[in-house]
Amino acid sequence: MGRPTALFVLMSRDDSARVAAMSRFGDLSVRALGLFLPPLILIVFAWSFVFYQGFGLVDDAYISFRYVDNLVAGHGLVWNPGEAVEGYTNLLWLLLLAPFAALGYDLVLPSIFVGTAFSMGTLELLRRIAARALPQRPPLIHALPGLLLALNPSFAHWTASGMETPVFVFFVLLAASELLRGRGERRAVVLVLAFVGAYLTRPEGAFVAGLLLLCHVFWGEGESWKARFRQTIVWGLPLLAVVAIHVALRLAYYGYPLPNTFYAKVIVGGLTMTRGVLHLLAFLTCAGMLVLPGLLLLRRADGA
Repeated sequence: MGRPTALFVLMSRDDSARVAAMSRFGDLSVRALGLFLPPLILIVFAWSFVFYQGFGLVDDAYISFRYVDNLVAGHGLVWNPGEAVEGYTNLLWLLLLAPFAALGYDLVLPSIFVGTAFSMGTLELLRRIAARALPQRPPLIHALPGLLLALNPSFAHWTASGMETPVFVFFVLLAASELLRGRGERRAVVLVLAFVGAYLTRPEGAFVAGLLLLCHVFWGEGESWKARFRQTIVWGLPLLAVVAIHVALRLAYYGYPLPNTFYAKVIVGGLTMTRGVLHLLAFLTCAGMLVLPGLLLLRRADGA
């Protein structure tokens, strides 16, 4: 081999290595963009709400703060020291904020930071669900559901509201994500912890867990419906045990099986139905643009 030919071969090898390196860098850049773009947009969007509102939170957040302050002061989970009234429905949220109060922090900023962290976790769950459902699609496609959610004004608002909503959303989606896994891939411990986390964050978490398990029985993939029913029993029993223990402790401490807010706000009748319909319409107004395309895709999949 002559010297010019050898030089050409070496240059070709260098070019090939350079092209391969640039390709790997491009792939990593696209993956990084898909991973970090939705959370960054959410942070900017949510914290813009907070800044615009002068760091004022949803008024109910300050109810939680008062209960947390009394807890760390040694008075227990009460509104007024010496009066055992359960005016909250978000036990896990109170416990998450308690360490910050114990360290002497005002709870406004910690509540926003914790809410943002859980909302970012929700975006990551969406990305992973999309990656499992569409493994052949590029990473930017996997990031699209999280990007749409991050741009939703309602989601951004509640992320920085000081409320427990981001925690509840994260645990519900985590449970749904585990149920969507294929046979042999589901992590039972994670699923049960997600159910328990959702319930301890909001009481209706138990109803959501029941609905998800019911959907798994009738529409889950893989085993027969009888086998799926047996699975739901195994997954649901730990949650029922937690609910039973929680209600027993509530009875012993507060004297009632349900939170005080239930007796104060829940009215069985037409008014409750009207409020429920209004809430549903408000949700569809804010997020219907995300729900309807999904329903169309399901319909197309069923017809395929």
